[in-house]
Parts: sequence; C-alpha cells; structure tokens
Amino acid sequence: MLLISAFVCLYIKRASFPDIHFPLWFVLAIISRDVILLLGAGIIQILTGKLEIEANRSGKLTAFLQIVCVLGVLLKLTFTFVFWYVALVATFISGVVYIMEGIKALNESSLSSH
Repeated sequence: MLLISAFVCLYIKRASFPDIHFPLWFVLAIISRDVILLLGAGIIQILTGKLEIEANRSGKLTAFLQIVCVLGVLLKLTFTFVFWYVALVATFISGVVYIMEGIKALNESSLSSH
C-alpha cells in the first residue's frame, strides 16, 4: 500500500516535477496488478477459508524496482523512465507468478477436500 500511495501522490503532484513524472498508464498498471492480487486473495480466502501468502523473488524484485522508480522521480533523474519499463515488465511477471500460485492453492484445496 505504501508504494501505491507513493505512485498516486507523485502522479497527483506531477506539476511539482515538470521534467520527470509518472505517466498515467504506468500508475494504472502498478495499481491494477495489486488490485487483481487483492481480489484473488479475497476469492481464495472465501473459497478455502484460509490464505497463506509468501513473498517470492519476483515480488521482491518488483518492489525494489518500483522503489527505484519512486526515488528516480523524487530525485528528478531524467533517465529514470528507463526503470519504468523494467519495473513494468517485472510487475507483469510477478503478477502472473502470484496468479499461478493462487490457482495452485485453489487446486490443492479442492483436491484435499475430496
């Protein structure tokens, strides 16, 4: 939630950073991944009655790259846009990995209930 807040605040205050600021598509992509993961977690909780979430390497790498993006804007580094694309790819990959883990958890739960 802290990173989402940072992206939203920096987007809203983009006038304070006229040389370098997050484009809307980037902020929406970051938020969309987290919303999808939260919805998935809620569905797993409702269907299985339990929810065990562990951070994985792709999620940690994504968080690191997103932090680099926030720092790049705060420090007004003109080349920070390069990190946006790297972070976007990492965000997509980690989202897919978490979704696959969620599907696996649902499948295991349905197998153990039989």
